[in-house]
Amino acid sequence: MVADFPSIDPAIRVLASMQTTDPHKIDMTGLSIDIDKSDKEVLKLALLTVGLNRDIKNLLHPRHRNGEIVRQLCQHDDRIVRQYAVWSVMENRWLTLGDLGISFEAIEGQPVNVQAKLYQLAAERHPDARFRTRIIHQGTYSDHAEARIGLAKGISNSFYDGLEEVTLGWYDSDEDDEVKALVAEHFAKFSEDCRPYADKVMAIVEANPKLLDRLMVRVEGKELYGKLQDKDLKSGMKDMFGTSPDLETMFRQAADLSKKVETMKVLFLAANPLDQQTLKPDREANDLKAQLAAVRDAKVKVDVEHAWAIRVEQLQAEVLNFQPDVVHFSGHGDVGLLVFEDAAGNTTEVSGESIARLIELVGSVRCVVLNACFSDSISKLIASHVEAVIGCDDTIDDEAAIMFTRAFYRALSHGVTFEQAYNLARNELDLHGEKGESEKYKLLFSPPLN
Repeated sequence: MVADFPSIDPAIRVLASMQTTDPHKIDMTGLSIDIDKSDKEVLKLALLTVGLNRDIKNLLHPRHRNGEIVRQLCQHDDRIVRQYAVWSVMENRWLTLGDLGISFEAIEGQPVNVQAKLYQLAAERHPDARFRTRIIHQGTYSDHAEARIGLAKGISNSFYDGLEEVTLGWYDSDEDDEVKALVAEHFAKFSEDCRPYADKVMAIVEANPKLLDRLMVRVEGKELYGKLQDKDLKSGMKDMFGTSPDLETMFRQAADLSKKVETMKVLFLAANPLDQQTLKPDREANDLKAQLAAVRDAKVKVDVEHAWAIRVEQLQAEVLNFQPDVVHFSGHGDVGLLVFEDAAGNTTEVSGESIARLIELVGSVRCVVLNACFSDSISKLIASHVEAVIGCDDTIDDEAAIMFTRAFYRALSHGVTFEQAYNLARNELDLHGEKGESEKYKLLFSPPLN
């Protein structure tokens, strides 16, 4: 049939057949690819062959390996050719990031379709976790949903410590449904590697049941599968009876199986800018969750809401939306200031006066915990607006911060006062031989008038 269409470039026939046929069975006559002169359709088909791992050695040039030519095609004038070149680096088993002809630092200057592939490639394969985190963080702020979808696909099969500081906040802030769904699938797949992911999946399904089926596929064989299955069954029961509120009331009235407990809402703010020394707020949060889950006969339900990689522009919204009893900050600090993040993930300093003013204006916060170096100076500014505030008068060791946090909130769940919880948290450090760290924590306490 091709012989009847002489206008078709012979290279197209060869490249098309290479995608399904052993190259040794193909007549290679007429296969000549000059990247400077060949039609862009021929170049796209050639790159498709490379990406599908159906290429032969020196397919694109008799004297240069395919990777060298792919690197050049990453700079091609046609945006689709450029996209295919990046994609072929992603897919070909012989190509590496060294064959990529575009710097990840220059992603934003590329066409949107190319941005999507570059973000996906960086998120999947860049060997430097810190650089990869920075690129992922940058990509979450892209104005283009297509680019963010590529980025979300890039994290679909990978997880490393610290990634959750970007992804948890990304899900909440993104407005595109497909991006949110892909990020939620990432949470589900790695729910056993990161405890906050499991909690987030349950919250997502509660808020958006339409995602349940997609997430169930990602958690097969995991502990979370049973929990989602239970939620699916309960939802099905509600649909069947059609009067779920009445049904729930009937069961509640049939037997009071558990005593109602007071709820204390804790807003856990975590900031770990890329240009600062790395902290471990994720470990602090994970340890806290595990400790609270292990409390028996809790008198107070400590409900923790996490805000990861907190940026200055999010601060008021987080506090006003959650209306916490306790605001907990985990991050860097210095005399008179706390460190948050800007849009690029770098340091933004916020004065203690501004933090104190926010707490005063909100009015409902009962306690503030500043698990940051030299934060005692800020505690003194906040003290008149809350029942209790805890700060540190020196630098704080990461492990000590984790121990103090778990002991403080564990104690609160047993119904003790803020002052007692503070003393128990310091005692936890003392018991572990960390008396020096224990003495750095300072409490300013004013019992409520009632």
